[in-house]
Amino acid sequence: MKDSHSTPGDGQSARTVSGLSDLETDVMLVLWERGEPTVAEVREALAGSRRLAHTTILTVLDRMCAKGAVRLVGGRARVKRYRPALRRDWVVDRVLGSIRNRFFGGSSASLFAHLLESGEVDEAELTEIRRLLARTDSEPGNSEP
Repeated sequence: MKDSHSTPGDGQSARTVSGLSDLETDVMLVLWERGEPTVAEVREALAGSRRLAHTTILTVLDRMCAKGAVRLVGGRARVKRYRPALRRDWVVDRVLGSIRNRFFGGSSASLFAHLLESGEVDEAELTEIRRLLARTDSEPGNSEP
């Protein structure tokens, strides 16, 4: 397995970059939201999108512990609790960086243009993007010479 802290490069999939499968990513989203849930709490949180057995969730979490993505934390003897070992922003940075590099030649502007041209950005999001850009432009050190 590749080092979970390696930088994304050409030829790496989002899975390789983050080290997480789709199911593992869904589990991480639950951990990031809930902090230190039990297997049953993870299963409950995923029930709306995935119908998985308790033992399946337990196996996935144990494998994620082996990968270093999740840590087992204290709890009662028969109730395991898990916490994320990877920060959400770290995983997001790696996956987005990989997409930017692989599909847009490393250009954030091209990635952003694609999002705008895809029709997936609604007016409310566009307003928020404009607000963020204006705020960034007004921050010290961000003005062009």
